[in-house]
Amino acid sequence: MPFPAHVKLMLADCREEPAANLQAGVLLREALTGQPAPVAAVSAGPGVGIMRLTTQGGLILDTTEDHPVLTDQGLVLAAAVRPGARVVVPGGYDVCIGNERLLGDFKVYQTTLGPDRPAAAPYPACIVANGVIVQAL
Repeated sequence: MPFPAHVKLMLADCREEPAANLQAGVLLREALTGQPAPVAAVSAGPGVGIMRLTTQGGLILDTTEDHPVLTDQGLVLAAAVRPGARVVVPGGYDVCIGNERLLGDFKVYQTTLGPDRPAAAPYPACIVANGVIVQAL
């Protein structure tokens, strides 16, 4: 899950923590089951192709262009989410009103979940990042 430092991920207790503050052993909340999902590792590196998704409800998600976002059409790469798409948020949907590529160099934090992560079929494990449900990697 490569995110810029400021993107907040939902913890198992529903608090939010910036990606830069996470470490192995922290429990994230699996978005579709509500179960705890343990973080196995966190690494930092350069980020390219950062997309900014903005929703009608005021959510802003910055993530890499190849990160899957859950929509009413299933998982869609962040770069392919178009204005008008319905993105899944806890408790329902929000409408994407903008998706733009950010210019500049970014440090991103790759968070990897452990092998015993929960998931809700037919989807792989998902987490909440800045209020939007995305695939956990």
